[in-house]
Order: sequence, then C-alpha cells, then structure tokens
Amino acid sequence: MGDANAADLPKILEEEAALHHEADVLRERLTVVEARLAAAQARKAIYAPVYRLPVELLSAIFKIGHFEHGELFKAGNYWKFKFRGTICLVSRRFRDVAIGTPALWTYISLRLGHVHRSFSHPAHNVSPVSYLEYCTKRSAELPLSIYTTFRCHCQEDVYFDALIMDRLAFYTSRLKRLHIQTETTADGVVLLLQRFRSASAPLLEYFRIEGQEDAEFLDESPIFTGGTPRLSYLDFTTNVVLPPSRGPFPPLRTVTTLSIRGVDDMDYAHIRHLLHAMPSLTTLKLSMTFLMHENNTFPPIILPQLKTIVIKGEGGDWIAPYLMAPNLETLQIRAMSSGCPCIIELLGVHGKYASLRTLEVKETSWTVPPEDFNEAFLRSMPLLESVTFFLDFDTTDTILQTLTNPERTGDGQIEPDVIWPHLHGLYIKKATPSVIRLFLRYRAIRNCPIKELGLHYVTTSFRSKPTSRFKWIEEEMCDCEECEPESSDEDSDGLDWQSSDSSELSFI
Repeated sequence: MGDANAADLPKILEEEAALHHEADVLRERLTVVEARLAAAQARKAIYAPVYRLPVELLSAIFKIGHFEHGELFKAGNYWKFKFRGTICLVSRRFRDVAIGTPALWTYISLRLGHVHRSFSHPAHNVSPVSYLEYCTKRSAELPLSIYTTFRCHCQEDVYFDALIMDRLAFYTSRLKRLHIQTETTADGVVLLLQRFRSASAPLLEYFRIEGQEDAEFLDESPIFTGGTPRLSYLDFTTNVVLPPSRGPFPPLRTVTTLSIRGVDDMDYAHIRHLLHAMPSLTTLKLSMTFLMHENNTFPPIILPQLKTIVIKGEGGDWIAPYLMAPNLETLQIRAMSSGCPCIIELLGVHGKYASLRTLEVKETSWTVPPEDFNEAFLRSMPLLESVTFFLDFDTTDTILQTLTNPERTGDGQIEPDVIWPHLHGLYIKKATPSVIRLFLRYRAIRNCPIKELGLHYVTTSFRSKPTSRFKWIEEEMCDCEECEPESSDEDSDGLDWQSSDSSELSFI
C-alpha cells in the first residue's frame, strides 16, 4: 500500500464505475431472463408429466394403444397383447390403471390341450382357468371376445379342459365374438360345443369356426338354441358345410355376412340349405371354396337380399350359374386363375347382375380374350358407379376403347348412349396413356366425367387444367415397358374443354 501512486486513483475510480455499470447491465439481463424462465415454466405447467396425468386420461390412452396395436379387428389367431402386457410392467401405477381399465381385458385368447396347459398365451404365464378368471373379473360386465384353440386333447386333458369349458359356458351371456379353432384334433371342440347347445348368447355378433378336419368330426347338434338375436357374421374356414338342421351352427336368421374359406367339395344341397337359412344375408365371401356339381344342373339359389359377393382364389365359379341375386350391387373377383371367364360370360350374355354398382377384378392370372369385354358385356351393367380392372394392357385398352367408341345405330346416324353413365370412379393397373386421355375427354365432353382415377398404385390429387392432368398421366405411365409413346398434342382431337364439366378430378 505504501507504494501506491496517487496518480493512479482516477483510473481505479474509472474502472470501478465501469464494473458497477457492467454489473447493473447483467442484473437487468438476469431479471429479463428470469422473467422469460418463469413464463416458460408457466407454459410447461399446463402439460402434465405422464405420471401426473389423471387416471381417466391415462386409461383412455391405454385403450387406444391396446386397440391400435392388438389388431383386434382381425380373427382371434391374429390378436396381439404385447401392449397390454408391457404397460403393466412399466410401473406400479401403470399396472393399477391397466387393471382398472375393463376394456383392456375383454379380448381373451385361450389355448387348450396338454401342449398349452402351462399357459394360455405367451404373454401370460398362468393356467387357462386362472387367465380366464382374471380377464373376466377385470373386464367388469363388458361384452367378451374369446378365441380358443384346441390341440392334442388326450385323456389326461379331460379334467383340465373341462374346467375351462365350464367357465366358458358360464360366460355365454357376455359373448360378443367367438372364434373356435382346432389344430390337430376335434375332440375338445365337440365337448365345448355340447356345452353351448341350449345356451343363449344375447350379445353374440360374430361366430367363427376353423379347423383342419372333415365335417364328420363335429357334433351335429345346433348350438345356442336359447337364441342369438344379434348374430350378424358367420365365418368358417374348414369343412363344416352341413345343413343348419344338423349343426353345429347357432340360429342363422339374423346373419347378414357369410364367409366360407378353404372348403373342398361342398354338396349343393348343403350350401343351398345353409344359404336359405339366412334370409337376411347381404354379403357372401368365398375363398378357395369348391362345389361338387360335376356339370350337373341344379335349380338356382335365389337370394333377393344379397348385395355383395366377394370371390377370392379358386372354386368360386359355381356362383355364376347357380346363384341368383337380382339386387346385387357389389361384385369383387380377386386372385382367380380359371373360373373368372365363366363369370364374365354370364355377366355379358345373360345380364346376370344388372343392378351392380361396383365391379372389381384384381390380381387374376387368367387370360380372357379382350373381345370378350365387348359392348354387350359392358351394357349388361348399366348402373355401375365404380370399376376396378387390374388386367393386362390389351384387355384394359380394349375396355376403355369400347367405352369411348360405342357402336352407332341407325346406319351410324344416331349417337349412341354413354355406356355406364353413372360411372365416377375408375381404377386400373396399366393402360396406354393416349387411350386413358381419350376416354377421360369423351366422358367429360358428354357431361359424365370421371371424378376419381387410380393409376398404377399412384396416389395424388390436385387442381389443374385437364391438359396438365394428362401430362401427369404420361409421366406416371412412362415407366411401363408396354407403354406406347405418345406425341400428339393434348388438344388435337378438337374437343372443347370449356364446354365440359369442370368438376375436380382426383387421382387416388
């Protein structure tokens, strides 16, 4: 201190003042930052952490996850319970909320037989009886969806399986969906069906039976004779084609949808009895289903209420000659390799389904001469509103050209009516761009525009002039090897777009 020079004092005072000023600036900035921090924390406060969410909201989130990831809209053998099992392991609170959410426990998968005796589902290391008990308890009084599969039912399984079957019979009043599957033997299925004979299932809407055996293995007595007033969907994937009087079916008068898959050599009398037992039937789905007709002539099966037929795979060609559905509105043909020509012929020659609104032919490996899709065939379905053709280039081009250039009458003097005047949706896999362009123009200039167009699995929609849409068509179709180059101008045909319908065309 003794060495201090009085001449340095002004500099020290100046430095001190500068530091005081800097401190004031920092304090002011700190005040601003603290205010912003408080505002941010206030905004964050309205978003509660998961562990602080109300039980009702957390329960609703669990239900969304369970139904989205569980694939519960499918048959029982596709159900997944990983989400339900995982949330129970996250924390004690999550487990308590999950257990207290009844909707999480209404879907129950049971596997019976000594192979599966130690567990009912890989996610639940408990016996089937215990699993069923805690699911039915946790689900409160909500309707149940149950999938049960039988495998290796031996003498040693009788006691254990009888317990679970008795419990299942006890809950028939809560059944909403029931899917029964047998993997190797049907003995267990028969015992379960016997318990269902006189039971009532007032909530049952969906019944499916599936297996790998022939019809002889099943109990021939009807089930749920106490009544199934809500049953609307019957689905079987096995040789269970028997008259309703011989079971094993519930009452069928309320059934609106019938699905038959993988059934070989159906007897005509049996399928006729089955269909006639369903006066409310509106939808028929067939997949790999064959009829033993051997070119015999049978009286037609008349189904006046039927609105939809879906044929997938082989064996569905018997539908065309034997099934009369005067009010049919939707016909879908998929993945056929042999029977479709018969159906196409009957559609065109006999006007089989004149009330059709929707026709879909997809994923077929059969070959039909393009000339079979002639004007007579097209005009046999005058009410069509939506058409899907996933066919080869030549056939699709022929169809579009016939639609664009119908035959004239009266020595060519009378302008022909537009074929399919109600058509607004067209979905095709491949076709020549110029043919598509001419078809779209023809429809628009005659005030019957196509409003939805699906091309080659491309999905897009936009608002633009028609010429731009056609340019887009060429760009999307140019990668097809069979596509013919097109060099003509978009407006070379002289059609006046200003006078045509200006409604938006969407590509989907």
